[in-house]
Amino acid sequence: MPEIVDSYSESNWSQSANCNASAYIGEAQCFTGNGDKLSSVKFYCYKIGSPTGNVYAKLYAMTGTYGSTGTATGSVLATSSPVDIGSSNFPTTKNLVEFTFDGTYPLGNGVHYVVEIEYNGGDGSNTLAVGKDTTSPTHGGNNVQLYNTGIWYARAVNDLCFYIYGATSTIVLAGNISAVASSAGDLCGSVSIGGGISASSFLAALLSKSLSIAGNISAVAYSTGDLYGSVFIGGGISASSFLAAILSKSLSIAGIAAGSAIITGSMFQTLSINGVASGFATATGSMFQTLSIAGDISASSVLSGLFGFHLSLNGNMYGISYLLGEILITPLSWLEKLRWIAKRIDVGAQRRSAKNINVNAQRLSAKDIDVNTQRSSAKTIGIETQRNAAKNLDNYTNR
Repeated sequence: MPEIVDSYSESNWSQSANCNASAYIGEAQCFTGNGDKLSSVKFYCYKIGSPTGNVYAKLYAMTGTYGSTGTATGSVLATSSPVDIGSSNFPTTKNLVEFTFDGTYPLGNGVHYVVEIEYNGGDGSNTLAVGKDTTSPTHGGNNVQLYNTGIWYARAVNDLCFYIYGATSTIVLAGNISAVASSAGDLCGSVSIGGGISASSFLAALLSKSLSIAGNISAVAYSTGDLYGSVFIGGGISASSFLAAILSKSLSIAGIAAGSAIITGSMFQTLSINGVASGFATATGSMFQTLSIAGDISASSVLSGLFGFHLSLNGNMYGISYLLGEILITPLSWLEKLRWIAKRIDVGAQRRSAKNINVNAQRLSAKDIDVNTQRSSAKTIGIETQRNAAKNLDNYTNR
């Protein structure tokens, strides 16, 4: 459903400016995008005389200072379908005329653009008249004019009367996504599911400012996307379902991550599981700023991350569950950090000392064994020598 991205009401009209091939061919206005995809534009205009040909609305990037020296720059970003100015449907008195776009161009949120109405035909007597406010303009942007030589001129003291419409960036489902149902899109400003995602259904989006699931993600259902501003799951993630995102500012699971449920992502600023991470549940990511688990980590569940600045576990960690990560520490003061390092050094020294003691003990033991062996050997040789001497003496006596 289209929504207004930016506008300046026709009630502000004070005069009209002509657009034709003999002088200025375009009237434009600087405005701000909101993340929607450009759907249509309306200008407050009419025709004078009998002009012929097509009128277009065009979108450009903006350069300069927004509201004063802002002008169009670069190639056209998007062009509307043509509107025939010679048609009997084109107004001969001031009225809003709509120009439609294909709905594929995304307007960056907070990004400044220039939208133009252009008529490169007619003359001074057969022209397009475009309404603007030249007396007390209050729009944040500024008016821009395009001369037939291709040069843009900023008009800081004027504002066009216009309306910019964008395709809605919100998807709202009051019920469930179930069975083999699927929802996929390149850009979703907000996704809200009042029920659950179940069976083999899935929800995928490349960009989503917000994803809210009031129910559960269960069975083999899954939700994927490259970027989520916020992800909230009111129920649990269970069975073989999973939630994956490359970037997620916030991930909150009010229920349980259980069964063979999986939560993956390259970066989570906040990961919160209010229930239990159990069964074959896993939560992985390259970076966790905050990881909070109100319940237990149990069975063969896994939590892993390369960096975790804060780890909070209010429950138990047992079974064959485990926690992996190169750094997983609660923020410490500098003194506490030094103490922690000193403790690690002390533990390392103790381990090395114990190892050295053990090695020395082994060496002493080996030495003792060698000495005893030598003594036993010498004793054995002495006894044999005495026996041989006695035997020889006895033989000599008999003779």
